[in-house]
Amino acid sequence: MALNYHQKEDVEALLRATGQQGVDFSKGVPIPEADIIAHMEDTETRVDLQLKAIYTVPITDEEGVRMLKFICARFTAATVWRIAHGRTIQGPSQKAQEWEEEAQRYMDMILSGQIIIGDPITGASKVKKVDYENQFSVGESEW
Repeated sequence: MALNYHQKEDVEALLRATGQQGVDFSKGVPIPEADIIAHMEDTETRVDLQLKAIYTVPITDEEGVRMLKFICARFTAATVWRIAHGRTIQGPSQKAQEWEEEAQRYMDMILSGQIIIGDPITGASKVKKVDYENQFSVGESEW
C-alpha cells in the first residue's frame, strides 16, 4: 500500500522530540521497521475509512494532505510509542495518549464538518490556514 499522508520521517520526528534515545528507526527502536510501516498503513486505512463517508479518498487537496499528515503522524506515533514504552516502562503512556487525543480532536472536527478539507467540486481548500507543525511545538524541557 502506498502512503498518502505521512512518511516514516514524520513519525520519527515526533518520537525524537520526546528526547528519548533509540527512536531512529534505522538504529535500534525495539520495533522492526516493517512493523512501523504496517502501523502507518493501518493508520491511513483507518483515517480513509472514516473520511470515506464524506470525501473521495485518498484526499489530494494540498492543505487537506497537510492536515492529514499532522493527524496520521500522531496516530502512528502514539501506537509506536505505546509499544516501545510498554517494553521498557510499566503503566500507560501519557505521551501516546496526548498524541492520540490531539489527532482525534482534529479528525472529529473534520468528520463533524467544522473543518472542510477541500471542495468536492473544485478541489480548492476551504481549510483555515493553520501551521499544524508549529502550533503544538514545545521545547524538550517541557516533556
